[in-house]
Amino acid sequence: MRGSKSRVVALAAVGGCFLAFWVPASAQGPADPAQRAAQVGSEVASTGPGGESPADSGAGTGLEAQSPDPATPAGFASDLDRTAAVVRLAWRAEADGPAERARRARRVALQYGMWNFDPAARALIGPELKGAGLEHAQAAVVLSPDLPAARMALAREIWMEGDSPIAAVRTAFGALLAIPRHFESSVWFSATTLYICTLALIAGGLLTLVIFGALAFFHAAHDIGDLISSAMPAFARAALLGAVMLAPLALQQGLLGLALTLFSVGLIYGAVRQRLVLCVAAIAVLVGMFPMARLAGVLLTAYVETPIEAAVFSTEGFALPGDMSLLESAAETDPIAAMALAVAARRSGDLSDSEARYRRLLQQDPAHYTAANNVANVNVELDRLESAIDLYRQSVEMRDSATVRFNLSQAQGQAFKLDDVGPTLAAAQRLDPKRIAELTLLQGSDLAMFTIDLPLPRRMLWDRVLASSSGGSFAAELRSAVAPGVLGHSAQVSAGAFALIAILSLMGASRVKRSQWCDRCGRRMCPRCEPELGDEAECESCNRLFKHPETTDREMRAARVNALRFRELRLARVRLIGSIFLPGVAGALSRCPWASFIGSLSAAVAILAVVWRNGVSPDPLVAGVVAPIAFGLIAVLAVFCYGASVAASLSARSRS
Repeated sequence: MRGSKSRVVALAAVGGCFLAFWVPASAQGPADPAQRAAQVGSEVASTGPGGESPADSGAGTGLEAQSPDPATPAGFASDLDRTAAVVRLAWRAEADGPAERARRARRVALQYGMWNFDPAARALIGPELKGAGLEHAQAAVVLSPDLPAARMALAREIWMEGDSPIAAVRTAFGALLAIPRHFESSVWFSATTLYICTLALIAGGLLTLVIFGALAFFHAAHDIGDLISSAMPAFARAALLGAVMLAPLALQQGLLGLALTLFSVGLIYGAVRQRLVLCVAAIAVLVGMFPMARLAGVLLTAYVETPIEAAVFSTEGFALPGDMSLLESAAETDPIAAMALAVAARRSGDLSDSEARYRRLLQQDPAHYTAANNVANVNVELDRLESAIDLYRQSVEMRDSATVRFNLSQAQGQAFKLDDVGPTLAAAQRLDPKRIAELTLLQGSDLAMFTIDLPLPRRMLWDRVLASSSGGSFAAELRSAVAPGVLGHSAQVSAGAFALIAILSLMGASRVKRSQWCDRCGRRMCPRCEPELGDEAECESCNRLFKHPETTDREMRAARVNALRFRELRLARVRLIGSIFLPGVAGALSRCPWASFIGSLSAAVAILAVVWRNGVSPDPLVAGVVAPIAFGLIAVLAVFCYGASVAASLSARSRS
């Protein structure tokens, strides 16, 4: 994600520039938008995103004098300046209020392919306009309908108005639904979510192995001591097994090495269901350490280590100086960079260069429907309507789109093919009635051509991110905390180690005479020390007390039963507290291994979602309060799953 301070400051600078557009024309200040961006950006670095307040800022009127024609403003060296100026002129023109200004700016932004004009939306909802009211929040959503932060700001304003709390909740829910539609937001949320899932798989799996290994520790210590000498004291047996289990730590294999020994003990002393759960827990650890960690690393690093960020940022209407040179160097081999440059060429007024770049993209990928639509828009500007109509139809054949059909109807109307306009618009209406209603409203009664550039294809962006190999170093660094040795270097080595331990443990389990606790009094029963017990679940004393009471003294039997009952009540309270507050313990004590694993995993997700509620990386000004709400909901869902696992375990315990 965007981790550099300069990038965030640049975003805030653009927001500050747009905020200056709101200032009345009579205010005095620098006329050059680039100078104003630098001025606001320097203040943003010390005061926070959004720039200076309207009361303290100034904006000149030189732009209106320099550029009487909004379609071709003069005096700007870069396409960034030109695009910002065009939107500025649309915003600054006389209007009844923010809503009309936003609709007009939205129309111009769509013509230039800026489906979400984030800098302007951020400026309208920034802290310098705190309390500015509902109209500004609504304008921000119009300018950037897919920006979660803008929609949440609107929900807050609706709530503060107090007239419609249901509408506020519905708008807040819409902010959550907007996350996958906004590319930068979806990458940022996905990166944090995957990071949480990665750590949860590792932590939940390791905790499950630790719980079942620890529960069998004293039995294993007793049995391994018998292999040496039956006279070995209990503390020596525990020390011996502890030394064996801690050997991987001494060999610098980390927690994963310790987990291997616990995995072995759990398999030897577990029943069939427990063994299955332990294998699933081991797989969860390996999946978290290798493929999931790499994927999380890709999402956290690939966006900024590839031309994707520069391409997205430039098409949003603001590119840093190094972005264009980065795109130029990557354009020959990267279609995303090539398309971003084609967009930039059109915005700078170099239509021939833009057309050439789009045509080259179509030659490389004949199914590139976005390039076909956008080059058709270039042809419209060049007054080559027949060519534009053919290209729109090619784009529709590649992928039917209501927006492209709307563009086609505009070209057909301009070419006086009026009989085709109605069917084309009707087909567009069937595909996406909301989109066509929005575009029709934006066009209004203006008879001028209104064609919309398609943004960078989201699927292409995602494919490019996921194809990156940049997540390896992140995954290796994450694994080093758990497995700094040989086990952490390769998934094959780790999986092979767990598989070998599983095979050896299951083979040994059939040959080991395992000791166990008495179900009633908790006394250890060893088949070597007391061979007469066989497979009984009760010790000899409890067996005689409860199954053959006639062989015992009545008073002594009553005293013994009362003592056992008191012990059970005391242990029940301890188990209840441990089951609620210690993840995974409830299922293990109730002999519900699946509930133990689910509880461990759910607890890990809940804790991590709370810890990283504001994201793993800094918010690139897309989430706002949506982030803690979204991850808070994940935490609540995880707590619910944890509670369900605990309740199921306690219920199973009470029935047994």
